[in-house]
Amino acid sequence: MENRKWLQRKYPKTFNEVNKFLNDEQLQTFKEQKYKIGRLTEDINQEEIYDKGKLCMFKRTNPINSYNYPSHPIIVKCNDNLTVSGYHSFWVSPNQVEEVRS
Repeated sequence: MENRKWLQRKYPKTFNEVNKFLNDEQLQTFKEQKYKIGRLTEDINQEEIYDKGKLCMFKRTNPINSYNYPSHPIIVKCNDNLTVSGYHSFWVSPNQVEEVRS
């Protein structure tokens, strides 16, 4: 319950959408590992098509290493339960995801 209250303070405008996106386990991971919430800026095909505008959790990479490794790891919710957890992770380029501000 404390994590949900924290999430509501962090994302007051998009809380309902973000709350549906994150289950308890993913919310704990989001909070502990300092992920950010973002939206896909284009359709991505990774075993299943993730539409533009879909919510995702992402983590920015180290700017010093971004020249060699410019991709960001992201986690999206599967449409058809592709994985056991219901979430799918893969890497995208920085221009394929934008951060959701509050």
